[in-house]
Amino acid sequence: MKVSTMLAAGAGLALAGSAFGSASLVGDTIQRVQYAQSSGEIVTVDFAVVSDPGYEYIDSHPFAGGEWRKFNIGPTSIHMENLITWFSPWFDTGNLPTYVEFRDLDFNEPGLFIAGVTVTWGGTIFAEDDAPLNYPAFGAQAVIFNADTVRLYTGPYQFEAGSWVQIDLIVAPAPSVALLGGLGALVATRRRR
Repeated sequence: MKVSTMLAAGAGLALAGSAFGSASLVGDTIQRVQYAQSSGEIVTVDFAVVSDPGYEYIDSHPFAGGEWRKFNIGPTSIHMENLITWFSPWFDTGNLPTYVEFRDLDFNEPGLFIAGVTVTWGGTIFAEDDAPLNYPAFGAQAVIFNADTVRLYTGPYQFEAGSWVQIDLIVAPAPSVALLGGLGALVATRRRR
């Protein structure tokens, strides 16, 4: 199992690295989009209400038949479980690699946002055969986020049956405008000295 943590620059200064205890996505309607590198377009848009426990998204493979991966959205996490071996091929199109993105992640308390993520993965995940030479091994760089969205790049990686990716969300209250103004004044004061 491998672990990596990323924090948004300047986000949640007092709470960086710690989760906001009562934050929960349960009951929230979220949007999932899937983007294909081959076309450079979003190819799937679907919605789900977060329930815990349970899988919000169960994907059927168009060629292999049957279920191939599942996504479980928890109160502050996203978990992808791979049931069969599959890969997102590399296409030399100049487009972004294939990804799945979860949008509109709104927590049960107003003013909370995603300040960072911890990415954990297990099983066998590697750059697929057609990936460019020296393409980076699967890791935290495959996940990017903002205040209410998490994107997982699945291409150009191969996921062996039984592999999984866990994205734990580090949640913090949005910094108030007064706090941000105070930080700006502090920076300005230091520059003058």
